Amino acid sequence: MTTQTITIDIDTIRALILGQSGHTHAPAPEAAPDATIRDVYPAIVRTYADGVWVGTVVEERGCRVVLRDCRCIWSWHESQPRLGLPGVAVAPPSPKDKITVRIGRHICIDAVGITPITAEIHAAWMAAPAYHP
Repeated sequence: MTTQTITIDIDTIRALILGQSGHTHAPAPEAAPDATIRDVYPAIVRTYADGVWVGTVVEERGCRVVLRDCRCIWSWHESQPRLGLPGVAVAPPSPKDKITVRIGRHICIDAVGITPITAEIHAAWMAAPAYHP
């Protein structure tokens, strides 16, 4: 068995992926933007070890999510209409919910879920009184 070495540059790989024949130095065409993706939007962010946060997402990079004007939802009362996080994302907070004070910025480095919420639900969570033990 003989070993053969092949050297190929990135432009050739790009051309092969795009189905172009021959070698080209033209840049790859940019993908059309997805109309559902927004740069800044209100959301509930669930993290692996840092809790559940509500705020305005200003940046997403893999598991790293930067929030502006945000609060940590320490715990929520799991009543019938708000069972789990999907319920938290569609209903305003109840008086039994425990929510931290507002902070200007927080970086979640281990986000496992981002649920966009409406401006009305976001405003309700932001206006809820802060929990003080």
